[in-house]
Amino acid sequence: MRLLLLAALAFVAWAAPGQAAAQPAPACQAGTLSALRACIAQAEPGARIALTQDITCRGVQECCPGGAAPLRLTGIQSLTIDGQGHSFRRTAGQRSCQAVVIRNAPALTIANLTFDEDRAAPPCELADKPCPSTLDIGNTRGLTLDGVRVLWGKGYVVRIWSAADIVVRRTEIADAGIIALYAGHYKYGPTTNILIENSRILRARTNGIALQGADGAVVRNTRFEGNHWHGLWPVPNIPGGITPGGQLLFAQGTGMRAENNIFVGSNCANCKPSQLVTALEIGEGPDSPGVSNLAITGNRICHSNPGWAIYHNPGATLGTATVANNRISGYTGTDNLRGPVSRSNNIIAHGESCPGS
Repeated sequence: MRLLLLAALAFVAWAAPGQAAAQPAPACQAGTLSALRACIAQAEPGARIALTQDITCRGVQECCPGGAAPLRLTGIQSLTIDGQGHSFRRTAGQRSCQAVVIRNAPALTIANLTFDEDRAAPPCELADKPCPSTLDIGNTRGLTLDGVRVLWGKGYVVRIWSAADIVVRRTEIADAGIIALYAGHYKYGPTTNILIENSRILRARTNGIALQGADGAVVRNTRFEGNHWHGLWPVPNIPGGITPGGQLLFAQGTGMRAENNIFVGSNCANCKPSQLVTALEIGEGPDSPGVSNLAITGNRICHSNPGWAIYHNPGATLGTATVANNRISGYTGTDNLRGPVSRSNNIIAHGESCPGS
């Protein structure tokens, strides 16, 4: 019996290479919002959903049904949504609910899809509560946004809390109402291992990216341009002062990196003349755990700004940091970082413009 079993196994092993490889299940096709919702509702682990045309929702009831996000991705494993270059546009409901909520959806991928939140709808102000995100991501692991565009989001446009192993690549977030991408909170939603690469963060009213509790965050090969053009937060002890901030904020976390990015300058239109927008902003005051094991290397920073390219907020805790091989034009100096900082090969090259400017 044992010999017969071994012979059968040998035959199967020999025959398998000649058999056709198993084909993936066909994608669920969606050309309307109702079809897309149906594809999501019936998705099995490993499923793929493909958009066949642009989708537009109209009216609050369709764009924000019952006050909830029209697209909810919860409890689904290894799902891929491929926009195939198409868009999902909302003409209403942007200030009432999220466009997409993602919870407990490990190994989820959203690719080649534009979320258009409608330029005609005004952005949120700080007093507008709630001000929902366009993509609200939480309590999940292994998410990938690849080739995604998010336009005219009204608040904290892409919000990532209580998550791990997040990849954002070839993605553009433009014209955010408050912050383009906001990852983690050291008290309420720590996030670990987030990679943002080969992307574009453009014209957010305040920070382009704010990392408020994101251990192991890496931002590389990404272009920041024109962010923090309108301050929203008041500044203590400066009458009429509005926070000018930075295009990339490392607020709290350890093991964070900014590598080979391009920062094209911005001016805060409603700030005082003495309040200047910086490329990178470090720390968030004395009451937070601060930043440690930070590396800012190989970045190209361009702007006419008589201040620091890398600005350390007063009272913020900073542990070990490396600032190296950055090329800066327009700023007075490289950084005002305080603490155990290693600096090398940073060049102030006045008059040069950034690539693509």
